[in-house]
Amino acid sequence: MKKNKKIMVALSATIVGASITSGALALGSQLDFEASKSGASASELIQPSGDVGDPASIDNAKSTIKQLLEANLWLGNVSATDRKVSYFGAESEANYSSLKRKIATIWAANRVEEIYSKFKEILAVDNAANFDNHFDDLQLSVSDWQGVQVSPTIIHALFTSHFTYKSGASESTDAETQWRITLVSEEGTWKISERWGKAID
Repeated sequence: MKKNKKIMVALSATIVGASITSGALALGSQLDFEASKSGASASELIQPSGDVGDPASIDNAKSTIKQLLEANLWLGNVSATDRKVSYFGAESEANYSSLKRKIATIWAANRVEEIYSKFKEILAVDNAANFDNHFDDLQLSVSDWQGVQVSPTIIHALFTSHFTYKSGASESTDAETQWRITLVSEEGTWKISERWGKAID
């Protein structure tokens, strides 16, 4: 998969992970991804905190966080060919509307327009030949949960993890990253409200 780093800059002031997954990260993880090119040293990372909540609620929160972050990256699973057909063809308006609805199932209501605008900006870049973000499968692997706080309406979590992407016989893993994430409950459904990440050296 050929990736175009210039496209990535439109979504993030910094570029992390020059692997075959970079384009996918541009559409998913890097929408609000704060990181330096060289990554963070241990002293620059957020210090772990304790868990708050009963064990069942904490386990459910961990599962929900993984599901939402994976779903967010699936939104960016667009090949160059699919991009031309889906977002520049006769069905482009319907497909953009579908994309916005999907974003609204992942992100909190006050973030949907912002996230949608960033996706749309990237998809509209007139460089389809180099814009290939297709993968067959992905998985978020959490290396260390560093504190999960759960209440009836909000979840805060800190953890380190990496994504693994598969495309045909190829497999690539991105940089180990410390994530801080906040979920909010909207009509009984957990959605991402805030997310911050820093690549680890």
